[in-house]
Amino acid sequence: MPGEQNTDAAIMEESENAPKVDTWAVAWKWAPWVILSITAILYFKAFSNGFTNFDDDFYILKNPYLKDFSLKGVQAIFTSFYAGNYHPLTTLSYLIEYKFYGEQPMVYHVVNVLLHLLNTFIAYKLAFKLSGRNVTAIVVALLFGIHPMHVESVAWVSERKDVLYGAFYLLAALVYTQAIETKLDMKAYAAVMALFIASLLSKPAAVTLPVLLLAIDWYKGRIIDKKAIVEKVPFFILAIVFGIINIMAQREGGAITELTFGFINRVFLIASAPVFYIVRAIAPFHLSALHSYPDVHDGFLPFIYYLPLPFLLVVGLCIWKWGGASKKEMVFGFTFFFITVSVMLQVISVGVALTSERYTYIPYIGLFFIVGQLIAVTINGKQGRIAGGLLLLFTCLFCLQTWVRIDVWKDSDSILTDVIENNADIADCSYYYWLRGNVRTNAGNLAGGIQDFTNAINQRPDYAEAYGNRAAAYSQRGDVKAAIFDFSKAITLNPADPRPFYNRAAMKATSGDLTGAFEDYSAFLVRVPRNSRAYVDRGMVRFTLKDSVGACEDWKKAAGLGDETAMPMLQQYCK
Repeated sequence: MPGEQNTDAAIMEESENAPKVDTWAVAWKWAPWVILSITAILYFKAFSNGFTNFDDDFYILKNPYLKDFSLKGVQAIFTSFYAGNYHPLTTLSYLIEYKFYGEQPMVYHVVNVLLHLLNTFIAYKLAFKLSGRNVTAIVVALLFGIHPMHVESVAWVSERKDVLYGAFYLLAALVYTQAIETKLDMKAYAAVMALFIASLLSKPAAVTLPVLLLAIDWYKGRIIDKKAIVEKVPFFILAIVFGIINIMAQREGGAITELTFGFINRVFLIASAPVFYIVRAIAPFHLSALHSYPDVHDGFLPFIYYLPLPFLLVVGLCIWKWGGASKKEMVFGFTFFFITVSVMLQVISVGVALTSERYTYIPYIGLFFIVGQLIAVTINGKQGRIAGGLLLLFTCLFCLQTWVRIDVWKDSDSILTDVIENNADIADCSYYYWLRGNVRTNAGNLAGGIQDFTNAINQRPDYAEAYGNRAAAYSQRGDVKAAIFDFSKAITLNPADPRPFYNRAAMKATSGDLTGAFEDYSAFLVRVPRNSRAYVDRGMVRFTLKDSVGACEDWKKAAGLGDETAMPMLQQYCK
């Protein structure tokens, strides 16, 4: 018809003139939210996990500092050591949760996961600010969020200190990196300092931040002159002060151990730790909540522990000589890694583990940064497509392994089973068999508990507590003869411990050996003279032995110590 336009042609013309949609820009915009969603879906599983007897009992269930929600209580948290640690902000976070939710483990797990999601986002922002590349930021955030080596820091309630200190630490690095792009004014400087102090109060591992800030100066092309050094002096002073405080706390808590490997062996052991972490960043196999020190034979470590030091030297030389265009990225990434992991390398021996997966929580950002930068520079070529495919494969594998590892932290039985299965061939696991035996016995699994105590005894024939606990399990099962035998063995191994005397006395009374029961109660009271319950029980034995005078004496002592059950017997039999 006259005057009618060709509609299809008009639409095509309008479409051609319309602004183009930048598909990559849209992808970059949504990528961090996709990563956070994947991470959240993975760790949603942790919400059903409970507390474990891997420190959760000390930090939450038995922690006296969580019972006083008052100004005085908060002051006590900030002025005291507890369980060999000084991390008052971490304890304060527990205090708030305990006040409003008590011993509901889900709340503690939710907070840990939320902090991990926050840290994943900050890691994304920091990587982008350092590199200026979306690809690098996405790779760092993705690997940080889903890596199975990070499960220990997130799914374990007691590692709140990792995710909390990590948030303040990464924020401090981010604020500093943003500030030096223009000018580090007093407002930004004060913000970095405040975040640093908060991080130190959450976990002493934050002491490495001043050195990391110098590394960021170098990477971003800032001149490291007298001014740059002087501005870090207050940070170094705080780091030294908190380092000393932490050593004092660990000494008081008995966490510092004296190991007799010899100086040379210790050098090789220290060098083996970062290689352990680097290898497991790529291939996270044989994961465990405990990675024990190796056994020493004739003064020598297993041969494999002598390889990491030369390996590190060779890798460092290769990067320095043939790093090419990527040299600066690799130097910075490894520097980030070694700076942040340095305080976890057991230069001062703490605990019984040579390495721990939680120690990689912040350091891995340096390694992920290298991977991100290498992918970023090749993304548009054939190598980039190969790298992208490998990243997708590793993402799937890491997600699957993280999903499985979260179950390991479900309860005490599962975590102890994991420790035993991964360390039984290379270390003395008697303590962990003993712990799991207690868990299983308390849950009513007497057969499983007895087997665990037996395994502990097989590994440590002088393990008095394992004999005592196996005896208690036998007594619950009604096997009086076996219980008496194990209590006797516990007494022989540790006659200073009063508990087996009391428990054997009860077993002997049950079996009809009243004279033996009287002797054991008497031996117990020599060691614990103000135990009213033992006086009541010994009085019952004496009364049955027709020693009514002695029985009344025992019941009078029990009543004098406040035992109300003694009064009816005094009134009925001791008039």
